[in-house]
Amino acid sequence: VTHYENDPDALLKFMIALEFGVVEEERRSPVWAAASSGCLFFVGSLPSVLPFAATNTSTKQSLAIACGITIAVLLIVGMVKTWASRGN
Repeated sequence: VTHYENDPDALLKFMIALEFGVVEEERRSPVWAAASSGCLFFVGSLPSVLPFAATNTSTKQSLAIACGITIAVLLIVGMVKTWASRGN
């Protein structure tokens, strides 16, 4: 604690890392972050949009297909995330 009292820059960096999870050495390009976020949102929307665009069925059937696909994809993503984090 005394180290941070004597060095205000160290305290500021510590507080930024604690509050926002950002470390000075870990800076990312905002353009890359925006592009990857946009691409991931687009890919994430595909399971619920494709049944309406790619099938020649009624709206109710497309909605049921979209719900089923979305639930299946969410379960798979949850399982992979749980496996990757080892259940923590």
